[in-house]
Amino acid sequence: MTSLTSNIASSSFIPRMLPDDVILEIVKAGLQYDYLASTPIPFQITMSALCQHWRRVIINSPTLWQNIDVVSYTDYNLDLFFERSNPALINVSFDAMTLPRFRFQQQNYPRVLKMLKSNSDRLRTLVIRVGSSMEIHLFTEPLRGCELPNLQNLTLHCLTPECNITTHTRLLPQANGIRYLRKMGICSKCAPPLVDLTCLDIHLYQPSIAEFRNLLHDCPALATLILRNFGPSQDNSEDLACPALIEAPSLRSLGLHFDGFHSECNCTCPLSLLVAENLEYLETDQSSVAYLQAHLGACIESWQKHPQRRRFRFERLSMRDELLSFIESLPQPKVFEFWDVEELFDEILSVQRVVSIRNAEVIVYDISSEHMIGSSWLVDGLSSGAVIINSPFTLLVDEQDPNCDTYRALFSTPRAFPCTMEFGSIRREGLLRGEDLEDPFDDTESDGSAYDDYDMSDSEYHDMEYGHDFEDDYPDFGGYDDYGDFEDDDGLEGILVAV
Repeated sequence: MTSLTSNIASSSFIPRMLPDDVILEIVKAGLQYDYLASTPIPFQITMSALCQHWRRVIINSPTLWQNIDVVSYTDYNLDLFFERSNPALINVSFDAMTLPRFRFQQQNYPRVLKMLKSNSDRLRTLVIRVGSSMEIHLFTEPLRGCELPNLQNLTLHCLTPECNITTHTRLLPQANGIRYLRKMGICSKCAPPLVDLTCLDIHLYQPSIAEFRNLLHDCPALATLILRNFGPSQDNSEDLACPALIEAPSLRSLGLHFDGFHSECNCTCPLSLLVAENLEYLETDQSSVAYLQAHLGACIESWQKHPQRRRFRFERLSMRDELLSFIESLPQPKVFEFWDVEELFDEILSVQRVVSIRNAEVIVYDISSEHMIGSSWLVDGLSSGAVIINSPFTLLVDEQDPNCDTYRALFSTPRAFPCTMEFGSIRREGLLRGEDLEDPFDDTESDGSAYDDYDMSDSEYHDMEYGHDFEDDYPDFGGYDDYGDFEDDDGLEGILVAV
């Protein structure tokens, strides 16, 4: 018996007395902790070994088994997840970053792909992480010809950024319903159909003007575009001869992280031709701020012709005079959000430039990050009057910040513009949360979310009386029976013993 089940079973509390919905919430909460991902046995399998009642509830709850994380070798039977998740939609992730091709047949992957092929109609999210783009086909070819009516979210991540396939073959050509695509190391010729795409996240992208125009043309419903390490094309000379504007009327959110090869004048990247008059949200970071004015000229001109409320988020930047001038030149109405504004030599001057922005609908200043907790320069600036607020202002702080009471007292003083202090952070909801592709099983509700809420609750599945043969499924499993102790050989149900 595992230490976890031992501790629970040895307590005076009788866990089998808990209602089914409480058990489900406990297991779902346990699945969210990152440290559990490093344990050899999935949490739901461990908890299903506690007692017969918990086992019945857990293995008869399809949504607890719908996330299937496939690595080269596991001590447990992955087939359990396909069986127990039925009839719920499934989210499958293959991690083969260091997989040599000649060992592919010796790992978990072929067997799981066979199971996936027979359950392709339930596939909602597919993640493939490999060393090179050539290995992507090892995982996609078995699915060629399979119906994928529910596939909405796809991640194709190659450690080698260049697409090194000599004969380009479109991946998953039958997947016409993909709405969310993240890709790195896969060229446009190999990309799956994009006609229904609403969110596109590209890492290490250096398109020509023609390629960028064709990409947006192929995605007529695209609402969110995230460009990570976005770079200029090596040769755009022919395109620059006829620089027609690139229209993107459906685009609502844009996340930009430039690489270091852009120039502020005569840059060969296609972004300066982008027209997104309906854009509502723009996010960028420190390395990209210097290029904004030179690269968003067409966008800003279209915003002036189509005024509407827009949000601008800047992360880890230094508030130079030229940036302040650019920010104030943006058309109204506008909301500004700043996360970790930095200034090496004069912090008070930096925050003064932030809060002194005029004509903003609101300025949100997030100082909740770990290295900014307890900083005294903002308190000093507000107390001395060196920091003058020129727009409605909201300060986001961490609950552990020792200056919370001071901020609250300072903002209680009447000012020309309303000022508030709140607990929390804007960081998690950002488009550029990390340089690497984010966890596809994060169910945060946003334009970039990997999938929506569960289609059905587990209670609804229970009402369907869909289940397993409890007595014959795994006769030897650890924990406490409803009628007393029983023996167990391996401590966990369904564990495959490696020979």
